[in-house]
Amino acid sequence: VYPIRAFAENEMEIWRSRIRDTRYAQVALAGLSLGAFRVLERFGVKAQAAAGHSLGEWTALAAAGRITPDAMLELVAQRASLMSQSGSPGVKVRGAMLAVL
Repeated sequence: VYPIRAFAENEMEIWRSRIRDTRYAQVALAGLSLGAFRVLERFGVKAQAAAGHSLGEWTALAAAGRITPDAMLELVAQRASLMSQSGSPGVKVRGAMLAVL
């Protein structure tokens, strides 16, 4: 998750820009969230339910065993890719939101 150590300032800026890029950040956050959940499990914490908001919904699905961690990461990567394109030149954005319960 953390950028590798860079010794030149221009290298460090490249890594900083990558982790701020939603295509990388969303996958990193989802992975960290699921990892934190797994750490709690190792300490004996047993979840009775799983819920999340926005990106957290994917972690909740994986934590609940409804999707595999690999599927979660693949879906989050696709989500992030689509979201990153929404502000691209030439892309006409027509925003909408869908709630699935």
